[in-house]
Amino acid sequence: MYWMEFYKHTNNEWQNDYSWQEIAIIRLFDYINYEGLHLNDPNLSNRIVISRPIENLWHAIRFGRCNCNEAFFLDMLYLFRQLNGRLKQSIPSPKKVYSLDVETSFRFR
Repeated sequence: MYWMEFYKHTNNEWQNDYSWQEIAIIRLFDYINYEGLHLNDPNLSNRIVISRPIENLWHAIRFGRCNCNEAFFLDMLYLFRQLNGRLKQSIPSPKKVYSLDVETSFRFR
């Protein structure tokens, strides 16, 4: 499993070493690895929150409810599509990146 080598990289060239699906595995592994991490949330006046993406996903699937917002579910949806190959990698050209309007780039489509 080459994706496990990700954690040994010390440079910024790692993106070229992994497939699109392996990057999804790394992200999923990070969610699992950091489950239960206590963080200060600047959006909530630096209140301490506990990161529980896997538990939240389990509650949503098992019980039909969890303490999540739409962005969480969209992130998970696209992550699993990336993982199973249904979401193909799309790398924009530098021209496209530099021409993006900041306001519209943060909206969900």
